[in-house]
Amino acid sequence: MDAPAPAPHHAIPPLLAQGLAKRYGARRALNGVELRIPAGAVFGLVGANGAGKTTFKQPEICP
Repeated sequence: MDAPAPAPHHAIPPLLAQGLAKRYGARRALNGVELRIPAGAVFGLVGANGAGKTTFKQPEICP
């Protein structure tokens, strides 16, 4: 059996987040977050305390 052909460069990246939003009552924790991480990339999520880093990586946002 032949191996599958590699995905073209325009294929959806391994991590693609578009328009993510999260509220806690009236407070917006995330509003329209967009993130695209290409295959093989290394990235970090950096921000001030209260910026939404933990909220972004919660399972209901980023499974």
